[in-house]
Amino acid sequence: MSDVASPEILVGVFREQDWPQETLAVLWNHAIQDQPQSLMWRTGTPVTLNEWIRWFSADHRLVVLPVEKPADGAPTVQDILGIVWLDDIDHGCASGHFWFRKQGMMCRKPLRAGLKALEFAFTTLSFQVLWCKLNANNHVAVKFAQRLGFTMLGEIPLWYGHGDVRYPAAIGYLTALMWQEKKVTHGIFRSI
Repeated sequence: MSDVASPEILVGVFREQDWPQETLAVLWNHAIQDQPQSLMWRTGTPVTLNEWIRWFSADHRLVVLPVEKPADGAPTVQDILGIVWLDDIDHGCASGHFWFRKQGMMCRKPLRAGLKALEFAFTTLSFQVLWCKLNANNHVAVKFAQRLGFTMLGEIPLWYGHGDVRYPAAIGYLTALMWQEKKVTHGIFRSI
């Protein structure tokens, strides 16, 4: 299937008033069901619905929703492809995290949604540097970050989550300048 025939993906910062009341409950349900096989699930993501709702409204976090726009009208909750959130925000830098609803096959749609979210972060939100801190044992997540254009620096031990959960993290970064250069030189970036 060519990119021309692919449905349009819209991206925007989550605002509760723009979505039906059940939106967060639906997304939480998908996240809980997908947790063991999720593309980018990481330790520390809220587990209860109440934690999830508080998490979405935190002042120190921007939550971006990539949504597949249906041909026949406005997107619904079921058209939300996943969540991209930015935290550790400081002077044009942030840590980017990605979670996509479980797909039959990895990559094409989540990759397009991830690229759209990065375009939004660098152009609309004017970030200059985005970091990613991934579970190094999640090889799919690391490969996905590389496909998005992140340069991986290596692995370091980090404390994540609740209690004494410890695992090695793969650290990567992407700058606005790198993003612009990769859009020109890499064919995959032309699909956005």
